[in-house]
Amino acid sequence: MEELAQRDERLQDLEKVDKEIIQMITTASTIMTELSKEKPALKTAENHVATFVKTLETVDKILTQQMAHLGQTSSAGSHEGTHYDCAKEREIMVRCSEDLQERLDMLAEERTKYLAALANERSFVVDVDDEMDYGPQAGGVDR
Repeated sequence: MEELAQRDERLQDLEKVDKEIIQMITTASTIMTELSKEKPALKTAENHVATFVKTLETVDKILTQQMAHLGQTSSAGSHEGTHYDCAKEREIMVRCSEDLQERLDMLAEERTKYLAALANERSFVVDVDDEMDYGPQAGGVDR
């Protein structure tokens, strides 16, 4: 809920910026009109310039805050206003999990090959041992 309230507040701030910019354009137009007169009222022009500068400062402050917020939400840093970090972390974890599964499958395959080769080698050794008879029944000369 707080997240929605912050988002609404930011949207209201941007609406305020829109209105302030319109006011700045109107004020600038008034200043230009006053200064283009044959005998401009300098005090009136100065008041309009002061209004223009004050409005510009307000717009600058709001836009700076908005950009700072965008910087926080779009950077790698954690921010409660976005789920980008969680989604990115999950994507990385899924990739790592898939890589790990591939490696485990390769290891299982290598293990199977190794055990098969080992079994063949042992059966060969056993077969060789079975054919050889070292005892006196082998038909050899008794000592």
